[in-house]
Amino acid sequence: MSSPKIELGVRFGKTLIVDELDNDIEPSLVPLLRREFKSIGTRLTVQLGEKQVDFNDKFRLFLCTRNENNRLGEHIRGSLTEVNFSVTSFWPCFATSRLSNSNRTARIGT
Repeated sequence: MSSPKIELGVRFGKTLIVDELDNDIEPSLVPLLRREFKSIGTRLTVQLGEKQVDFNDKFRLFLCTRNENNRLGEHIRGSLTEVNFSVTSFWPCFATSRLSNSNRTARIGT
């Protein structure tokens, strides 16, 4: 992803999705991921590469990969929340949901 897109997303509080992430994260993103902000008056700023950029708290960044073995470094992993969207072959066959207060259950799926 190009730096101008990241910069505009951070500045204007947009949601950015980085698709097909490799094991390496662009070094200019590290201060953003670690939330290393600086206060300048009432504004928060973050260092992106060589630029100090205003930070909008509505900004969201999603890093996506299909690689099951993707392992980010310890210096980054602690700053992120990992969500695994993998689906197994038997998943929703035995998913059940309780109906009201009775002992009946409803079967979801096939």
